[in-house]
Amino acid sequence: MDTPHIDAIGRQGVVFTDAYCTSALCSPSRAAIMTGRYQQRFGHELQTNHRIIDEQGYLTDRISEETVHFLEQHTSKPFFLCFPFSASHVPFQAQRQYYDSFAEVRDETRRVYRAMIKNLDDAVGP
Repeated sequence: MDTPHIDAIGRQGVVFTDAYCTSALCSPSRAAIMTGRYQQRFGHELQTNHRIIDEQGYLTDRISEETVHFLEQHTSKPFFLCFPFSASHVPFQAQRQYYDSFAEVRDETRRVYRAMIKNLDDAVGP
């Protein structure tokens, strides 16, 4: 499967070589590593500026849109931005356009997963 945008990140020098896990789930584990707090203190909801939000649309696209908006608004000084995607995690859901592009994949789970990864690759691309 081609993932040119994800592959470009690796070729340009960002390579993940080690992993540390504080929880069986990635979101509280990631939050714990970034903050130094216990993973049990974090929920699994999407938040913006400490507000829980109910999003409409495909989450991979919404995260990408919000990140681009943030980048456009914060160009004058340095900042830390953690840009986590939910693609490749449950729930396995794919947009029709990506799902349809893998018609040759007969296994339903693999087809949805490939569609999710392709959507992710497009989201991190230019």
